[in-house]
Amino acid sequence: MISTGCYSQADYAEERATATCDWYDRCDLLRVLTYDDLETCLDLEGPADTGLECPDFDAAEAQDCVEALELADCSDFAEPEACGAVCG
Repeated sequence: MISTGCYSQADYAEERATATCDWYDRCDLLRVLTYDDLETCLDLEGPADTGLECPDFDAAEAQDCVEALELADCSDFAEPEACGAVCG
């Protein structure tokens, strides 16, 4: 795991996009969510397109969010609670 002191908003945006698209893929939701495939999801969810700006960015919360997305199962499609505090 990356230490929180070095974990930037750009790191978070990239890792969040990957974790989110992997979650959609393993739950067979890519096409339901109108993504042709995993690559399309990553292109559209990726950091260049997120516009993520967090004036009160919390690196520890960001890491918790990504971990929660990586562990999310297919029975609950709500954004993990851990993601709500990333931007303060």
